[in-house]
Amino acid sequence: MKNIDKGSKAYLGSLTFVAVLGGLLFGYDTAVISGAERALEAFFSQATDFVYTKGWHGITASSAL
Repeated sequence: MKNIDKGSKAYLGSLTFVAVLGGLLFGYDTAVISGAERALEAFFSQATDFVYTKGWHGITASSAL
């Protein structure tokens, strides 16, 4: 019985660590992308072969995540 509890606690600890790390990385990526949005818009607004709309801006920003 003690081995099952020990394994369950280790598994729960591993899951918690992975979830926390994933949340931190997603938050970091979101902050980086939100800071780069103006640069993306300035870069792609110079394109002459297509119209850079808000939809394209959303696709570009979300694909960077």
